[in-house]
Amino acid sequence: VLRPLRPREELFIVRSACGADIRTLCAGVAPGGGRIVQCISSNAASLSPACKDVLTPFAAR
Repeated sequence: VLRPLRPREELFIVRSACGADIRTLCAGVAPGGGRIVQCISSNAASLSPACKDVLTPFAAR
């Protein structure tokens, strides 16, 4: 489970390693309100290795 991200953190992730995963796995999910974070968290097993690496520091402890 990921902690809520600040808007700049979320934008960084969207534009970096997770962009393709978000477009594929979360197509149709409206950004904002933590919906993208919830979507990628729900699809964690399907994320690319690069995306998982970027998200690791944000994982809830």
